Order: sequence, then C-alpha cells, then structure tokens
Amino acid sequence: MNESAEFSQNTTGGDGVEYWALGLMGLPVVTVFGNVLVCLSVYTDRNLHTVTNYFIVSLAIADILVGILVMPLAVYVEVSKTAVWRRLRLLRFDRWVFVVS
Repeated sequence: MNESAEFSQNTTGGDGVEYWALGLMGLPVVTVFGNVLVCLSVYTDRNLHTVTNYFIVSLAIADILVGILVMPLAVYVEVSKTAVWRRLRLLRFDRWVFVVS
C-alpha cells in the first residue's frame, strides 16, 4: 500500500469525508473577515488616515484578494482526488503566490 492511500485512509471518516478539510475551509473566511475589519477601521476613523495606515490598507486589500482568489483554489486542490489537480499539485503554484503576496 502506498503512502497516499495510507494517508487517505487515516484522514477520512467512514463515509469518505475528509474532516481535516473543514479546518482548511475556515482559513479564507477568517483571512477576508480580518482584513475587511482593518479596511473598515481605517476608513471610518479620521485619526487613522495616515500614510502608514494607507499602506497597511493596501496590504489588507492584497490579502483579501489572496483570500478570495487563491486560498479557495488551494483548498480545492488539496482535497481534490482528480488526476489533473494531482499533476498540478506538483507545481505548488499556490504556495508561491502565498509567499509573493
């Protein structure tokens, strides 16, 4: 029995559901929620309208885009069982995008 089959059997429930994926699904939601709070706090409070905070807002917007565009695809690739995604998983492009952002 190969390693991927052993890992699949150890992490799935009896009904074939991969429960560890539920934790992965929460990461994009928390990322977007937290960064939206940062943007709203700078937008609503006049005392926070400084150049430094505008830079922080631009980073928060970049993180929001990563949370919306990259993280859900990365979660899908991790839990997908299709051969196309397994070949693309070797590229690890999603991790490169995380590092760049």
